[in-house]
Amino acid sequence: MSSPAITLPTETIYDIVLIVVIQYIDDLVLGPLSLCAKTEKGETKEVNSSLGSVDLDLELTSENPVLPFLVVSLQFRHVTLEVLSQNLGIPLQKEGIWRLEGKPWAKIYPVRKFWADSEDLDLSTLSETTVIDHYGDSDVLAVYVLLHVTRKVVETIQRGNRSFHLSDNRRQLPDINAFGTIVDKLHGHYMLCPRVFQLLMQPSLQGCTTRSLITQTYDGPLTMLTAQFFQYSMQLLLGTVSEAEATLSSMASLIRSVKRDDEAILARWKLTVPLSQAIGASRLTSWYKVLNGLSGHNSSGQTTEIAGEARQLRDVFLGRLKEMGISPALVALEVQDQLTQLSLEGL
Repeated sequence: MSSPAITLPTETIYDIVLIVVIQYIDDLVLGPLSLCAKTEKGETKEVNSSLGSVDLDLELTSENPVLPFLVVSLQFRHVTLEVLSQNLGIPLQKEGIWRLEGKPWAKIYPVRKFWADSEDLDLSTLSETTVIDHYGDSDVLAVYVLLHVTRKVVETIQRGNRSFHLSDNRRQLPDINAFGTIVDKLHGHYMLCPRVFQLLMQPSLQGCTTRSLITQTYDGPLTMLTAQFFQYSMQLLLGTVSEAEATLSSMASLIRSVKRDDEAILARWKLTVPLSQAIGASRLTSWYKVLNGLSGHNSSGQTTEIAGEARQLRDVFLGRLKEMGISPALVALEVQDQLTQLSLEGL
């Protein structure tokens, strides 16, 4: 007489399957099975292969830990399909033995490929419409896509500040407002993901959030302020005084905004790393150079206004540099007439 089959609570099976599915997706997108890992090893064939290739699907079959759950029992199959449907945004047909209306691979591969070859992502017209097709209704895949977009924008802005030329077209810069929207969407999707996924991605999200916050508050405005100064210099050369005064007013407003944002970040900073260290000596020194140059403008009411605003924020950042053990004498030695230099580059 055969003993009755032992069944586990559906909730227990769900928790087990969810962990395996989430880890496997992460391995495919970011981990040892990702295209990034293959590219580092010199295996570039798959990167250029067609989307949805049967060979690609079969290539990873032997490494897929999810497949056994689909055949071990009908209960495991139903739970596994439920997990895949919910986390990949694939409709589930609950008839017969149940089946998904689409292949999980077709949902995962675009995100996997996006992480590996998005160097040509157009960051100058950044908006949610540029990436929405990569993840559809999946909050899990949305986090991967938006995390990568955020990382690319941060790198682009920081690289632009290191090699900024005033003759460049400003429309080549990333859309900062759209960037803020994408960071908000990233957090929104993250909060809708399973707890096990949140724990897996928490270190990456925290690091990305900190870098994006620093970039939005300090890097983007620094590039804008530098570009505005060049615009102001050209307006003076052309004799368009009213336009030059409007630009000065805009610069003063931008400096005030950065000062407010900096104070707000300092008030709610919770990380063990000091804010000054997170901002970095190089970034603080770059701000000091620009603000120190602007603080010397005192020839009229407008220039007196911006000089006062620049001087206040300059002293704040100088204080941060002192906290990091960088002496004022050393900073003063490094500070050259950067604004004059930038004006000459523009000419």
